Amino acid sequence: MAKEFVFKDFLRHTDPPLLEEYCKKENIDYKSKSGEKIEEAVKRFVGVWEGLENKKRYKVELDFRTINDLTPQSGFLNLIAEAKQQSEKLPEQKLEEMGSHNASLWFFLNKPKIFDEASVRYEVEDTLGWKEIEAQKKGADEVVNKETELANAVKDFLHGAEFRAGRCTAEYYKVNDLVCYVVYPEDWADFDISYDTRDKLNKRLPRKPVFKIYFLYDPATGRLSTKAKGGWKKTKEFQKIFASAILGQQLDTSKDRVFDLNRLKDLNFGFPTPPEDGVKFVRVKLLRFSYPDASGRRITLDLKGGERNGLEDMCEFINNLQIPLGQLNISQVSIQVKFPQPSKGMKGEVTAHLTHPNSWDLGNKVLHRKVKTYLKNWGIDKGFSNATDTQ
Repeated sequence: MAKEFVFKDFLRHTDPPLLEEYCKKENIDYKSKSGEKIEEAVKRFVGVWEGLENKKRYKVELDFRTINDLTPQSGFLNLIAEAKQQSEKLPEQKLEEMGSHNASLWFFLNKPKIFDEASVRYEVEDTLGWKEIEAQKKGADEVVNKETELANAVKDFLHGAEFRAGRCTAEYYKVNDLVCYVVYPEDWADFDISYDTRDKLNKRLPRKPVFKIYFLYDPATGRLSTKAKGGWKKTKEFQKIFASAILGQQLDTSKDRVFDLNRLKDLNFGFPTPPEDGVKFVRVKLLRFSYPDASGRRITLDLKGGERNGLEDMCEFINNLQIPLGQLNISQVSIQVKFPQPSKGMKGEVTAHLTHPNSWDLGNKVLHRKVKTYLKNWGIDKGFSNATDTQ
């Protein structure tokens, strides 16, 4: 998860020589001073920043926000992983001594291509808010290098439906085995309020911001994940556009995923996983039961773990309450899957929280996608249907 961005806090954690290097790159008149106290340096930079023209000031803030997203440890690991994928040699000891905050700025300044790729990887793997749907399967070679087609399709839709997106471009990225497109349409004109160089208030300074639409396609499963501002209804329209422009498919977005959590009421329910994945164990960590009579009554069972998979504990608990299991529905479950540790500093464990009918917190990391596949193989994820199942 990204660290909250606070402009002055970002500056407090930034090494003065790196900040000076950034300013030199952006033609900003600022130099670090040896022995200067942190708060004095921050105050001096803020004064320089406030004196910049609006366009330049916005760019600096946007750059710092983008860098800040990759300053947590997970962001730093994304940068390192991307560099290794591109066979890029790095000053490893220097970066380790810098710490993740300054290392992120170093990559931004010295390895911009790696930084951009890692930034997209972060958005894909470490953020929520994706809307998923099943589309048809196509090989990766059939869906790449279509930036122009996708950008034009998004532009035509936004212009026709909302009279915006005068300009629009798209970029393609490969994230692990996934196909990722980021589309940059122009938004409606907006107005800023600011002071000019003579301290005169300008209440209508026009600008046309750009927003991002993320498309993530899995050629192996046909799963299409999309993230955009404007809510689910707008996102579904973008999914149709992607399917038409990239897959050549008329996509039915009225379908939605349905979970069958009641399968876990079977004491003999198994959690098989492929041997090559090396899964150490699968355990149910939490179960929430609801009564089908809509009375609002719930029972929550929080399991502490142990050698058993959790279903035996569930049966014992319900039997002790002398409530027939058939009278209850499982409305929420947490399932823990323990994998071998991928590498130093990375977790080899995923805990999926599922709520009926179709809510989960799984993202697009490699291990998360494995768990999604398990849920489908176990029959818990029933796939997409036109009508939402009611338990």
